Amino acid sequence: MKHFKTVLAAATALTASAGIASADAASLSVFDWSGYEDQGFYGDYVAKYGGAPSYTYFGSVEEAFTKLQSGFAADLAHPCTDGLRKWVAAGLLKPIDTSKISNWDSLLPQIKDVDGVTIDGETYMVPFEWGNTGLIYRTDQIDEGAVSLQLLADPAYQGKIAIPDAASSAYAMAALATGASSYTDMSDEEFQKASDFLRQIHPNVRFYWSDAG
Repeated sequence: MKHFKTVLAAATALTASAGIASADAASLSVFDWSGYEDQGFYGDYVAKYGGAPSYTYFGSVEEAFTKLQSGFAADLAHPCTDGLRKWVAAGLLKPIDTSKISNWDSLLPQIKDVDGVTIDGETYMVPFEWGNTGLIYRTDQIDEGAVSLQLLADPAYQGKIAIPDAASSAYAMAALATGASSYTDMSDEEFQKASDFLRQIHPNVRFYWSDAG
């Protein structure tokens, strides 16, 4: 099975792929979430190669994993960090040579050290975005000063909220709502509180979403 690299954000990172320099811009295939085709993510690539890479989109990490396992070919792919170990174990990702990425040392240490980015001494992801999930609410229905995660559990919003269907995102949100010290390293008591919060808000959930685009 062909190996796949995780997505690289900056154009300097994109050039790390072998053979790209001699090919036209669209020959670089990117397997990604919708929205990341915005040229703000790869303006230098366009300047260097004269155009944008080609994009194929997926709506969930599981959809992407299944498609790649079935033999879909891509040069770059964009999983979430919590799925990296699974993708690596399945042989879908090839390690990245960070020495070819001129901006590697400029990346925030807080996200370079996230679990899964580096596995057994090999780097499998260039983390270029973080914190792209937030609360969205109707300003004609809710005052700005009243907005909080606690509103998700308010019985007044039964059947009127939506939250991510990914366990990692849901528990990160629940950990924040219940005051856990760290969503990545919760104690048994903190995990129980987060679980209870998710059960509490479930009656209010109209649907669970997977694609933020």
